[in-house]
Amino acid sequence: MRWREVRDQVRGEAMPLVIAGGVAQSTAVRNWSPQALARRFDITVDAALDLPSGHAPYMDDAKAHAARIPFSELVNRIERGERCYLHQASVEQFEGLLDEIDLTDLTAVSPYFVSIWIGGKTRGGLHFDPADNVLAQIYGSKRAVLVAPEYIRALRVLPDIPHKSGLSPEEIESEDDQQLSRIERWRTTLDPGDVLYIPRGWWHYLASPGASISINAWHGDVLPVKEWLRVFFRAGPRAWGRITRDFVWYGMLGRPYRQRLFSPPPMGVDLHRMLVKKSELPPVA
Repeated sequence: MRWREVRDQVRGEAMPLVIAGGVAQSTAVRNWSPQALARRFDITVDAALDLPSGHAPYMDDAKAHAARIPFSELVNRIERGERCYLHQASVEQFEGLLDEIDLTDLTAVSPYFVSIWIGGKTRGGLHFDPADNVLAQIYGSKRAVLVAPEYIRALRVLPDIPHKSGLSPEEIESEDDQQLSRIERWRTTLDPGDVLYIPRGWWHYLASPGASISINAWHGDVLPVKEWLRVFFRAGPRAWGRITRDFVWYGMLGRPYRQRLFSPPPMGVDLHRMLVKKSELPPVA
């Protein structure tokens, strides 16, 4: 069954779905590879290098891994088998690249942010996004583990950023972990051309065994305030205290805060910006 025939039903049920071969006929799948893109684009990128492998990436400081380097250098590192990542980078950095893959059928509505992800031996952390997401695998493969929103209490959420989990990759991927044995985990492997639809609020973890290119589009309505409040209360007293403290210490007093790897500012900081400076919470991070 074609995606356009079931997408409204799937979105209404808020269930993940793999669209096998959803972009298999695209120019992107036929022509993109890290090496091919390096030959086309002489640009500088903000990458993350020497990525952690044994614990959640969010436990590390972003500064410890950040590097602004030529894109060609990143590709050389990928070819050498290093753990490195160009993560959540705007596809607009690569001029004309978005013309080579059509995401309109997949998103149903115009996406408001399209990212490209290029890396080697990457392991993201378990987290959720506040907007619907379609992820197209272009080169290499990616493993995905998804967990429904209602299991938040078992996911060891970080108190300062409660849409991120402190679970390690081994704990997330293990079939035998007792702590997660009662949690239903939805697993799949994406090959080139496959697309994964991730409903807003669903926890997900992605990892690639080697070189990989993915592109994703966030689209649709973001989580309403009442859903964020539900996340806040489900996160528990430790998170309540930490977010309140961060609101005062980092938001009101303007003290410098620790920026976690692959993470936005602490939620207390974002809440301060939203309530005091009248800005909006970021739709994705």
